[in-house]
Amino acid sequence: MSIAERLIELKLIKHNLKTIINGLGGRCGENFTLYHTDLEKLITERDTGNEYFTNFNISDNITKIGDYAFPNAKFSSINVPSSVKSIGERAFFNNRSLTSVTISEGVKQIGSEAFNSCSNLEQINLPQSLEYIGWGAFNNCRKLPRITLPTNIKEIGSYTFANNRTFTNFEFPSMVTRIGDSAFSNCRKLGNITLPDNLTYIGREAFAYNQVMTEVTIPDTVTTLGNGVFAYCMNLEKVTFPEHAIINLTDGTFKFCTKLREVNLPNGITTISYIMFQNCANLTSITIPDTVISMSGNAFMNCTKLNDIQLSQNLTSIGNSVFYGCTALSSITLPNSVQTLGDSTFRECTNLQNITIPEGVTKLENNLFFNCKSLTEVTLPLTLVTMGLNIFWGDTLLTNITIPKNVTTIGNSCFQECGSLTSITLPESLKQLGSSCFNGCVKLQSCNIPSQVTRIEPATFYRCQSLTSITIPDSVNYIGNSAFDGCTKLQNANIPNSVTRLEDRIFNNCASLTNITIPNTVTFIGQNTFGGCNNITELIIPEGVETISQGAVHACQKLERIVIPHSVKEILGQGIFYAHPKLTDVIYNGTKEEWKKIKKATNWWTQSGLAVIKCTDGDFPLRNYLTTEA
Repeated sequence: MSIAERLIELKLIKHNLKTIINGLGGRCGENFTLYHTDLEKLITERDTGNEYFTNFNISDNITKIGDYAFPNAKFSSINVPSSVKSIGERAFFNNRSLTSVTISEGVKQIGSEAFNSCSNLEQINLPQSLEYIGWGAFNNCRKLPRITLPTNIKEIGSYTFANNRTFTNFEFPSMVTRIGDSAFSNCRKLGNITLPDNLTYIGREAFAYNQVMTEVTIPDTVTTLGNGVFAYCMNLEKVTFPEHAIINLTDGTFKFCTKLREVNLPNGITTISYIMFQNCANLTSITIPDTVISMSGNAFMNCTKLNDIQLSQNLTSIGNSVFYGCTALSSITLPNSVQTLGDSTFRECTNLQNITIPEGVTKLENNLFFNCKSLTEVTLPLTLVTMGLNIFWGDTLLTNITIPKNVTTIGNSCFQECGSLTSITLPESLKQLGSSCFNGCVKLQSCNIPSQVTRIEPATFYRCQSLTSITIPDSVNYIGNSAFDGCTKLQNANIPNSVTRLEDRIFNNCASLTNITIPNTVTFIGQNTFGGCNNITELIIPEGVETISQGAVHACQKLERIVIPHSVKEILGQGIFYAHPKLTDVIYNGTKEEWKKIKKATNWWTQSGLAVIKCTDGDFPLRNYLTTEA
């Protein structure tokens, strides 16, 4: 026995002490000092540890082991006598040499984290007198293979047995009513359990990260399952609920239970909570009780084998991404009670073939059917008013769709990459058509633009390679970048008088466009506005245009004649007449001197075979053109 240990023993005997509290032992070397204030307490300095303790016997007259009594000690075994009534918080915390503990009858309470991180503890005997175990009491006791709780225990606190890697089974005392948060979290080898009949509450992640449990039955007394209570239980296959249980199922109850294939939901629930079944990759079918009125976000996200789901007939709300990534789902019947569908509800449901949205729904949220590659038929309700972003993006088998008569808004990229869409009729109620709305609809042959639409946003019809004609109503005052870029079969298009700017690439690569009339309201022509329009033979730029940007008429193979108005003040970029092999006439409606004063980029005329600019007072030769005149 060391001097320090003998000194403690002598002091305990001498003073007949009843309590050991607050960091007993200090740094127990040769200079260990005890401070005695009364006959019931032994107090040492708090700023030291117990790393020199290897053995210690607790005298029979001790009634309490206080908080932080022996943290970081090196005891190999402990025998707590019957005189002790309570063991304080972190009393033996992080005693990594401790392998066995015997707690005698008489002890009623074990404090929070009392044996936390006793990572080599293999055996402990708990007395029947024990009534309370604090939270985390045996957390991180990774080698403890089993423990028997006394019958008086009514609650298992949070983290009590968390991170035990050797637990294989556990028997709950019949009087237990609550299991706290993460009580058995990460007990990876814990097998199937029988929950006590008096249980009412199971806390957050109580059994999460279990790798062995295959099935569990929830008693009918349970009213609450905390968030993620069985999350990441990778081998859990079956969960049984009482048929008429009134129970609150909270977020992520079964998330990432990748082998879960069977679960009967009780009739008492009203909500399918957030991420409740997320990534349950083997779940094939489920029936939602008629008591359910809402389904929260990501509830069945990435349930890749789910192909049969019966929804509650009283369901009113389906949240964001509820069926996102349910790649086996081929059809689903939405009850008439449904009023809202969240963002990305059916996103990446790549086998979904048809669906009817019930009457009463007024808005389709963003990404609703994003990349539903097998979707061929969608019926939209007459109550629909708003369609959000990317709703049918990438639905490559959708051939046609009827937009209801009350729709006022269609969002950005709503039908982008719908490669089989051949026609669509937009209602007269429509006021807003989003950017890239029909981008990549390579088979779209015709589309009307209603008279209340005021803007054609950027890339609205980009790469609509089968579109042959378009009528733009007089209400339109703005046509955005690349609005018709790549419409290689577009033959006819009009520009309303209300438009003042032709933005970049509006008709770029419209190779079949034969004629275009630019209204005299236009003041600006952007880059490559008519680039690659190989069938245009003449382009008359009206008076009023002040700016012609780089490549505005770039590479128009059949262009023979172009008229530049007197109003032009600047010609931007190099090689404005580049790659026009048939261009012979460039007519400027002003004098040679006025032509020279137009602001031009350096080398604006390069890469052109053009000889002269025809001005009102004669030809202006381009040979030997001086950059100072540009």
